[in-house]
Amino acid sequence: IDGPEYFYTGSVAKKISEKLNHVITEDDLRSFESKWIEPLSIDVYGKTGWVTPPHTQSYLTLGTLKIYELLDDGSDIIDFHTLVESYRAIASERDDLTYDYGENIEQFNGLNLEYLQNLSKLINKDTTSVFGQPKELGGGTAYMCTKDNDGNAVSLIQSNFHGIGSTIGVDDLGFFLHNRGAGFNLIENHPNSLRPGRKPLHTLSPTIWSVDGNLDMVIGTRGGRYQPQLLSNFILKLLKNENLENAMMSPRWNIDEFGKESISEINIEPGIDEKIINDLIKKGHKVNQLNDLQNSYGPISAIVNTAESWKASHDIRVDTASSIIKEI
Repeated sequence: IDGPEYFYTGSVAKKISEKLNHVITEDDLRSFESKWIEPLSIDVYGKTGWVTPPHTQSYLTLGTLKIYELLDDGSDIIDFHTLVESYRAIASERDDLTYDYGENIEQFNGLNLEYLQNLSKLINKDTTSVFGQPKELGGGTAYMCTKDNDGNAVSLIQSNFHGIGSTIGVDDLGFFLHNRGAGFNLIENHPNSLRPGRKPLHTLSPTIWSVDGNLDMVIGTRGGRYQPQLLSNFILKLLKNENLENAMMSPRWNIDEFGKESISEINIEPGIDEKIINDLIKKGHKVNQLNDLQNSYGPISAIVNTAESWKASHDIRVDTASSIIKEI
């Protein structure tokens, strides 16, 4: 009934401040205001992808897919090498571009077409590359999506960051405080350095997709810094017209290190054609073939507009994921 004021003012805010020894004051909480922000978008394979802008890394998903499209030779078969290198190229500059731009979001060029074209030119289709980037910066997440019969959709993600966050619980109110502030760095004059009133780099990367201005897909996942990797792998299959259920069950990959001067070392779930594995190795990737599907590789949740109807699908990798389709 009271809305956000119940959390940011009154007894709840008082208890939060007390638990933090007043490092965050009641005035700090009272002065916070949520803002409506303009999402970022880019067209990929005839669909428009929409994500939240920095300080989030969401744009990496769209950037990866756009670079892949720029390099696509028209084959219906996804080139794993090119997809992995597309991600590594744009992610190598993540920590330099991803911070709270405040009112100056027009300065962000991470989805600028010319920028993506330049990144695509760094990719060698025959061998893995090393992409330079700035110094490395030295959870617990849940995702859900929903759509109603009127075409309204929500792509929602929430995270306390590491495990249960800061480990600070607020008296008997039943919630922990997050530690997303760990996404800041302490580098002097860096745009993502710790400072009052700013938001840190964070990993949350929900997406919404449209075609000709109409809602077409709602997709997201948990998975920390791996989210754009998992999403670009999954979404590209849908953009290439793969069946939703098959795309959800298809083997996935991730890369642990994509920092400065890092080499390409890929962890891949079982089920990838041996010819693809051998091709990746031949092109210089180090490949770790896993024995089982990984419950940390999701769960991806998706609502997709198909030729027959709207379909929802949840991830087979975790037993806590589910999809509900209810006619209203």
